[in-house]
Amino acid sequence: MRCTIQSILQQHFDSYAAQHRLALHQWKAANALMSCRTAALGGHVQRCEAGHIVGVWFNLCRHRYCPRCNALKNERWPNQQREKLLGCAHRHVVFTIPSELRVLFRLNEALFTDALFDAVRDTMLILVRDERHVGGPPGMMLARHTWSRAMALHPHIHCLVSEGGLSSSGDWVSPKRRCFLPAKVVMTLCRGKLLHRLRTLLGEGELTLRSSLSAGALNKELYRLSQLAWNVRVGERYGHGVGVATYLAHYLNGGALRDSQLRRVGGEDIAFSYTGHRANSAGPRRQTMRLTPAQFIARYLAHVPPQRRRMLRCDGLCAGGAKARLEQARSRLEQPPVKAAEPITWKAFLLRHAPKALPCKRYLHSDGKSNTALERT
Repeated sequence: MRCTIQSILQQHFDSYAAQHRLALHQWKAANALMSCRTAALGGHVQRCEAGHIVGVWFNLCRHRYCPRCNALKNERWPNQQREKLLGCAHRHVVFTIPSELRVLFRLNEALFTDALFDAVRDTMLILVRDERHVGGPPGMMLARHTWSRAMALHPHIHCLVSEGGLSSSGDWVSPKRRCFLPAKVVMTLCRGKLLHRLRTLLGEGELTLRSSLSAGALNKELYRLSQLAWNVRVGERYGHGVGVATYLAHYLNGGALRDSQLRRVGGEDIAFSYTGHRANSAGPRRQTMRLTPAQFIARYLAHVPPQRRRMLRCDGLCAGGAKARLEQARSRLEQPPVKAAEPITWKAFLLRHAPKALPCKRYLHSDGKSNTALERT
């Protein structure tokens, strides 16, 4: 059997679920992935214009965590965002929560995610609006990401932010500093805002704590964390934001691991490869991890996003209610008004990535080229 995440779930999920408690969204995701492209979801027929049957295919599950269903979506999304991006340099800022808060994040994923999004948004808007740094709100896209390259829990926020903003007088203003924003100031403000929000939720009794931790002990831990440096990185300057937007697309859809990373699937262990962060001459760049099936499923399903929760948020000039301000900024940057991107069709996608899968071999044009107009029934 081919090494795929679907085959791993089909072999081991039932026994894992019988022994472990799962959230409803994790259960639904696992069942969707196991059913993807199987008879359980039905099928469809592809025909060419002449009525010849090109193929009969099972339907996709279309779950956003499925590694097999999101190739077209991951190509469409950056294309759509490209139309919204401002025509200026951008920065990539990453906010990571300390390891001491990971258990709290796991127990309160939805509340913690909202608090983290709000802290990052408020931090960036306050600092970029400050006349000492820029002097006007920027365009921003925030994306949640919860896994490390080895699929360990590692919650953080990626922020794509324009290097500049629109002043109150309607002029485009550039950063006053070469570093854009001081990393220590960004870290300190974001840390304070997130901890304040967590203390508020704790005081309101909204947070779920592990049995061995009291509210008083958590308050002390939050105070201790307020004295430590957190990992916040203000990245290098990019000439445009398209590259980072494409990078973020792979985090929003498709899951924490790709089938191509699987190296061996056995009854006792599962091996997958990943690129190490601290690769150097003393260690290989490409590394392999081996886990038991239960450990693998636990890691993989831990990153399924909660249902009806947005993993991407647009703020500042990119916010839904700031269309007029966005158009004003684009005008100052000599950009045309925002227009809807032409969607990439599945036919165009197949022609680019798998041209042999599309044409009907029996229906030819007069010039001898295969016709590519297919219909699904």
